[in-house]
Amino acid sequence: MTSRAHASAEDGTGLVGSLATVVVFVSLLLFAAHVLVALYARSVVSAAGFDAARSVASREVDHGDPVAVAAAQQQADVQLRRLLGRMGDRAQVSWQVDPDVVELRIEVPVPGLGVPGLDRPLGLEEIERVFTVRVEDVR
Repeated sequence: MTSRAHASAEDGTGLVGSLATVVVFVSLLLFAAHVLVALYARSVVSAAGFDAARSVASREVDHGDPVAVAAAQQQADVQLRRLLGRMGDRAQVSWQVDPDVVELRIEVPVPGLGVPGLDRPLGLEEIERVFTVRVEDVR
């Protein structure tokens, strides 16, 4: 049975390196999670916005009647905000309806994970999308 009488000069030297590795790994993991949440949010905004613009441009809406167009916009806006969930509460939505084109502009802040200081990675602060859909007409 052998016992070590003295400690080696290399004992415990991996602590600082291991701690730095863990900090870098967790930072990269949080950054990746933020990017994934931002990409998912952009995908949801794109899908919901296109559906909303398409529903207003539908041939089922009488585009000669401003009241019918306004009602379609209101219904599409409610559906859009429902699909966006909590993002819809902070979304800025603007419509521009012409006889030939429906344009929908959506601006939404990107949801974060709630980590102070790392809540919004650079370049991912806001989603801004513009959807332009031609008005359907019966031929």
